[in-house]
Amino acid sequence: RVASMMGERADGMEFPKCLVRDVVDNLIYIAQGDVPLNKDGFRIFQPQKVLKYYPICNDFGPMNLATTTRFIEMIEDEIYDFPDHKILFLVEPGRRAFANAVYLLGAFMILRLNWSLSETEKRFDWLDQNMIENFRDATFSEPFFTLSVSDCWRALDRGKKLGWVRYPSESSQELWGMINIDRYEHYDNPLNGDIHELVPGRLFAMKGPVDVPAGHDYVDDRRGFRLFGPSFLARMLGEMGVVAAVRLNSPEYTAALFEEKGIAHHHLEFDDCACPPPAIAAAFLRLLP
Repeated sequence: RVASMMGERADGMEFPKCLVRDVVDNLIYIAQGDVPLNKDGFRIFQPQKVLKYYPICNDFGPMNLATTTRFIEMIEDEIYDFPDHKILFLVEPGRRAFANAVYLLGAFMILRLNWSLSETEKRFDWLDQNMIENFRDATFSEPFFTLSVSDCWRALDRGKKLGWVRYPSESSQELWGMINIDRYEHYDNPLNGDIHELVPGRLFAMKGPVDVPAGHDYVDDRRGFRLFGPSFLARMLGEMGVVAAVRLNSPEYTAALFEEKGIAHHHLEFDDCACPPPAIAAAFLRLLP
């Protein structure tokens, strides 16, 4: 159930010219490169043509919760529609693409197959660190902290145990645990607020607003980015039950407009693209309910 071929790089070091691995009991395979397989009996699966990560700077993942759940739905559909085929997840070239693919398959194992973290990690014990790249922050600077694929799986496993995220029931397909995926996708869209639910019903993150001309909820700049005004976002957040907002970066909006909507506003600014100083981090944690 394992196939690989070796080639040579320009510097003389060996690298996998192609790789095929069985990761789910002769049903789902992951592959990268010029795969030397007779395709008969295999269903080529390339979700990356639909599911993409859109970087801000030099970041490349991990995929957010909406993309994770859509991947699970897509691979389920493949299995259902092609019951006599093995699924071959053919990954684009590169360590970053392979890292995202491995993460998504592990998420399928944890959330859909209900496998434990240890069983999921065991299915990828062949994985060499040189084959993938750890996830990094959204800057162009050299990262001082990274996340491994296992870190991301551990977070999903923890969220599942807390009931925050889990495979939906037949009666409520859009509700993955405590997360409404349709709503998550709507507000995740930069045209609808760029708001991300981190802890269900308790903690959201979003791009900071800017002061916009009177009578406008937002403006679209010449680059095509949508910039929302504080009044509009405060009204939207109030409908979500948000009671406090924390500004972490440079002030570009009038904080009093949040307070007018009944949302307390706190100022904990620090340099953009930098880690918060210990005092800022401690103050932020004290604000959490």
